[in-house]
Amino acid sequence: MKKGGALTAKSEKKLLQQSQLTALLAHNQRLIINAATAILNGVISLAPLQFKHESDIITRSDYQAIMRFDPATGGDQYHHVAPLSPEEVLAKILAEQEDKNNE
Repeated sequence: MKKGGALTAKSEKKLLQQSQLTALLAHNQRLIINAATAILNGVISLAPLQFKHESDIITRSDYQAIMRFDPATGGDQYHHVAPLSPEEVLAKILAEQEDKNNE
């Protein structure tokens, strides 16, 4: 932000349009509903995210002892996530939303 309160060009690039924010919120709502449905159906397996073969998300968790996640056993698996830019993520979400609208 500049002294006068105006945004810099770099900051403006990070802003979302109302339609983009709406799409992100709708996507999050779908994910939450899907997770709740799975839990209510008894699916409680863990699959923590793993970026670039780093396991920081699970190893730095305060709840590691109760999660009992150990990929060495063969039964526990990470959910590998490809690195995407914010623009790529938004494009995927918008395409997913359009596919759902066309169903």
